[in-house]
Amino acid sequence: MVLTALIALRQVTDNFEIIVTDDGSTDYTGQVLRELEHRYPELKVLHHQKNLGYGTALRSGFSAATKEWIFYTDGDAQYNPLELVNLVTALR
Repeated sequence: MVLTALIALRQVTDNFEIIVTDDGSTDYTGQVLRELEHRYPELKVLHHQKNLGYGTALRSGFSAATKEWIFYTDGDAQYNPLELVNLVTALR
C-alpha cells in the first residue's frame, strides 16, 4: 500500500507525505514500516504501543498531517491509491 501510494503521489506532486498509523499491530507490521521509513523520507509512521481503535488511529494520522490536502485509505487495499491520480486531475 505504501509503495502504491508513493507511485500515485509522485505522478501528481513533488510535495507530499505519507502517514501510516500502526495501531498496536502484534505482527511484523511495525518492523516493515520502520524499514520503509528508512528508505522513503516521504513516509512518516506513527506507532501506537497498543490498539487504540480506528477513530484514534485516524485522528493521530490527521493530526500529524502537514500538507494542504489530505487523502486517506485503510491499509487493507480496499481502495487503489492509483485512483488518486484521476481524482487530482478532475479537481484541477
